[in-house]
Amino acid sequence: MRFNSKLDKQFKIFFFILIVIGLGVLTIRNLLFKDEFSITPFILSVISLGFIYYNSKTTYYIIEGNELICKSLFLKKKIEINSIRKVEKSNSLGSLFKIATAFHGLSIHYNKFDDVFISPENHLEFCKLLKEQNPSIQFIPEKEFHLNS
Repeated sequence: MRFNSKLDKQFKIFFFILIVIGLGVLTIRNLLFKDEFSITPFILSVISLGFIYYNSKTTYYIIEGNELICKSLFLKKKIEINSIRKVEKSNSLGSLFKIATAFHGLSIHYNKFDDVFISPENHLEFCKLLKEQNPSIQFIPEKEFHLNS
């Protein structure tokens, strides 16, 4: 089953601010160091927005057989569901490997020391499918997942 990555409001605001700051810096630089105005800042902003849009549309997660497949742009991560130890709600600040388009999502801990941060749109249904495949997965905080069978 395929789950698209959610695109939360904070993520959109963060990238909008980055683009506005970048556009401002490039515009000021053009005005200070050139006699005429350049279209370059506008083109770079459009390219950046296009990249963010494309990334948001190509980030998704698939539970297929006994594998969790996480895909975003050129990144692809396959995780055996039986190797998943723990799933916890978190923000993206603690994870090194992020395949998400949101700041709030799920940290998937697997093998002994590996983890990945993801942000499925419907995290409850996503977690229910994981629990069906591997009932020994620990969900933290457990009360927020409502997975008691």
